[in-house]
Amino acid sequence: MAKKSVKFAYYDGEVIRPGRVPETDRTPEVKFTFRPPTLEISAAVNTAMVADGTPTGLADAMCSLISQSVVEWDLRKPDRANPGNLKGVAVDPHDTEELQKLDEFIIDNVAAVIKAEPLKLKAKIKN
Repeated sequence: MAKKSVKFAYYDGEVIRPGRVPETDRTPEVKFTFRPPTLEISAAVNTAMVADGTPTGLADAMCSLISQSVVEWDLRKPDRANPGNLKGVAVDPHDTEELQKLDEFIIDNVAAVIKAEPLKLKAKIKN
């Protein structure tokens, strides 16, 4: 008989989970690790989303959630300082200004994974 794994729903800042947003016809696959948001962080983000009520407020709230939750990811951007670097440079998941420049599909879906919501698949997934 297989052993049952124990699951905890206690987030003290030490719990790290894997996340993934699939590759689409316009965006790369994104693999990341994140800390599940505490009730305090979730409440603050939800309040910011509702209180502002504008697309900018929503974007700011999602970027805030990502910057507070993502530990690391494999997302990269072009290396403008060194065009010969075909691998690009890492996108800093803690820099909200940098996050604002990402494709909305990436932002929507990374935030959805963090909040344990269904992925918002607006683009065609590649197999």
